[in-house]
Amino acid sequence: MKELNTREEFDAFVAQEWKEYAPDAMTIVEPWFQRGDGCAVYRNEAMDSMGLGDLQMVSFGSPAAQIEADTPPIQMPDIGSSINWKFRLYAAFRPSS
Repeated sequence: MKELNTREEFDAFVAQEWKEYAPDAMTIVEPWFQRGDGCAVYRNEAMDSMGLGDLQMVSFGSPAAQIEADTPPIQMPDIGSSINWKFRLYAAFRPSS
């Protein structure tokens, strides 16, 4: 897992991974950070998957987050109707309180 300890590291990570879509990704995560939640990034690790390497962002931390835990689990939990067994924790960041 990539350790992202500062907002600058997180911003650089998003810019590198999402390239031209980074501004859209930051628009999504900013409200999470404003309420004190973090962002966990999961990557599709299934070698037999057409989506190998695909990334998904998930909020974690508070009851308002998609994952209500202080630290995100290694395997992405099933959220809503999505079955996420293929996704493993790739990076995480949570702003300091």
